[in-house]
Amino acid sequence: MVWTAPMTAAASNTMTASQYNTHVRDNFLELGVAKLSGVNGTMVVAGTNNITPRYVNGSEIISTDQSTTSATYTDLATVGPIVTATTGTNALVIWAASIYNSLSDVSSTCSYEISGATTRLADTSLELSRDGMSTSGRMRAGMMHYRTDLVAGSNTFKMKYKVASGTGSFQYRQIIVIPF
Repeated sequence: MVWTAPMTAAASNTMTASQYNTHVRDNFLELGVAKLSGVNGTMVVAGTNNITPRYVNGSEIISTDQSTTSATYTDLATVGPIVTATTGTNALVIWAASIYNSLSDVSSTCSYEISGATTRLADTSLELSRDGMSTSGRMRAGMMHYRTDLVAGSNTFKMKYKVASGTGSFQYRQIIVIPF
């Protein structure tokens, strides 16, 4: 269904059931309050006179401290965090972690991959990196990226991890996806 421009009423004209259903009932069903069926929802424009709901599926946080020595993006012992969301072609992705490396001045990084309707590997263009710190320095930081290259549908966002050398440790890992 899409919004229909309401008819213009004239004095002493009777509205038929079909006109009422088209111009009143169906238009009310196109309002955001009628389309949203759960909490954490928002409305986005899906086309001319057409809105559609999107839901923030929450976020996942993994608080355990886990490590890797992999020089390519990999999973940790507890995979993720992972969030699956129904998106349009856009979404705001926010990810964060507390990062440490066993060596000084060596990078430990995290990014995320996307699977489902969209397939994108984790890459260095969107990485959160701890670099140039002493071995005693743990860094807690986050990043966000407004993606405009998604394929509309069910998309799964999963954090991945790597190091330049040494052992990288990651704690309080979190990802949030706000679909548009």
